[in-house]
Amino acid sequence: MPYPQAGIIPAPSPNALFLILRVLDPPTNGRAVAKALTGVPALVEKVGAIDPRAKLLCTVGFGSSFWDTISPKKRPSGLHPFKAIEGGSLRAPSTGGDVLLHVLSKRHDLNFELAMRLRAQLGDMVEVMDEVHGFQYLDSRDLTGFIDGTENPSGAKDRTQVALIGEEDEAFAGGSYVFTQRYVHNLKKWATVPTAEQEKAIGRKKKDSTE
Repeated sequence: MPYPQAGIIPAPSPNALFLILRVLDPPTNGRAVAKALTGVPALVEKVGAIDPRAKLLCTVGFGSSFWDTISPKKRPSGLHPFKAIEGGSLRAPSTGGDVLLHVLSKRHDLNFELAMRLRAQLGDMVEVMDEVHGFQYLDSRDLTGFIDGTENPSGAKDRTQVALIGEEDEAFAGGSYVFTQRYVHNLKKWATVPTAEQEKAIGRKKKDSTE
């Protein structure tokens, strides 16, 4: 029976850290990077032992192009590069990236400690493209003031059904896909929009997140 990475199914933690890495000279360093990342579970266990109550976890993801470097003959059927989307003045660029590290726990300092150790292990084989530190804001609201993730599956059973690759791609059953996005909000302008108009734009009530 395939098992997913430890950080995929659990509910969100109060603190998270995201690192997107570019592998330098993938033909030379690609397999060494992939091999080093097989040690992530052991390192999580070691750092997590500092405070088991923090429930430190880490998930590793590989970009589409990098996957072809480390596994040119076999790949998940749904793995492909994101294509940029443009409409009017808005643009969703395709920024790429070879490795995603998603670290989460109840303690930001442990997230940071694990990320530093992972970064040190990979050394000059990679460079950091993006680093984001996340935290739970109030009652799980984003900075627009609306509760985030209301429609996400709740409970391990529902999340397992939605998030994991199944028998349709048997060789990769238990794996998952990740699609990362960063939104830049003009919060000063947003604050001038009446609540009723904000709710129309978001599609939910601001107070209790009802549709």
